[in-house]
Order: sequence, then C-alpha cells, then structure tokens
Amino acid sequence: MINLQNLKNKFLIDEDAELENIEHLIDRFSEFVKVDLGGHVVFKDKNLRSNLTIPEKILVVIAARFLASKLQEKLKGEVTISPTVDAGEITKFINVQKTVVAARLKELKDERKILSPRTGVFSIAPYNIDSIIIRLEEKNKEK
Repeated sequence: MINLQNLKNKFLIDEDAELENIEHLIDRFSEFVKVDLGGHVVFKDKNLRSNLTIPEKILVVIAARFLASKLQEKLKGEVTISPTVDAGEITKFINVQKTVVAARLKELKDERKILSPRTGVFSIAPYNIDSIIIRLEEKNKEK
C-alpha cells in the first residue's frame, strides 16, 4: 500500500517553490527597477520604461513589489513593503489613467499573469516573474 505522506512529499510543493532562486530573480530584476522601503517602484532607465507597453509596466510594478517584499521576509527584518499593490498605486507609479490601469489589470488577471487575493488588490503570479525579466532584457537590448 502506498503511504500518503510519502506521496504528499513527492508530489505537493509549497506556494513559494517557484521562488527557490529568488536571489537570482531579484539580482536580474534590480537591473531595471528599484523599490524604496515605502514600496514605491522606480524604473531606473526612462528609455526602457517608455519602450514598455502599459501591461508590461504593470507587470513590472507588481513583480517588483512582490520580490521586494519577499526579500525583506528572507532578511528576517521588518517587512515594510506589501507584496500586493492596488490600481491607485500602479496609476501613480506608471503615470497612466486609473481607468486604463483597471482595464489592463482585468486583462492580466484573465490571462492569469497576476492574482487578486481580494477585490482591487493584485499580486504577481510567481511563475510569471522569469518571463517578465526575459521581456525586460529583450526590450533593454532594443533601446
């Protein structure tokens, strides 16, 4: 008879298993953005920022907040950065009208690129972070 605990250990993973290489992801992501202790996301290169589409900018902001929060958790210090972001914050970070941001957020959620743990609040789907970084690297080469 198969032991259920053994099956569980072999088959199930915790939700952060996608992030076991988080240091590498943060290192690559830090080439493009910075996050201050208040959670404000700043693009390091204005030319790159202008080459990104609105959905790409939104993904970068949400991923950056998530990674910054995870970094603070790993450092075991005070966590001042929320892993989630709302439409108002995104509007402020990328300087686009809130209605446009809301429409793009719905599309990204429908595409399962982002998650919404509660109404109006968004987080990145961890399995998408690497593809966001790859896209940033591609766009950076184009500028």
